[in-house]
Amino acid sequence: MTNSIEHKPITAVLNYCTPSQSFGPSERPLRYAYEPPPAGRPETNEALEAQLMPIHDVRGRKDIGLDMSGFAVLEAIPDHHPSVYEDENWIKTH
Repeated sequence: MTNSIEHKPITAVLNYCTPSQSFGPSERPLRYAYEPPPAGRPETNEALEAQLMPIHDVRGRKDIGLDMSGFAVLEAIPDHHPSVYEDENWIKTH
């Protein structure tokens, strides 16, 4: 399916993780998901930097692929994916 409508990119603020004063270039960013973090450690060592970035509509484009772009455009995905757990025969035999 080809997108016949030409869409202009929109601009949105995206947050990127940047090195903070809490960690050096060799330490990975981390965020503790529980309270409180270990003694002497901050909840996170992340520093976020907001940047305005263009967001393009890539529907219908054939030049976008996982190997080249880091993501793939999927078309015609059904609303419901049947699970093996919904298959009564599979449940009875496994």
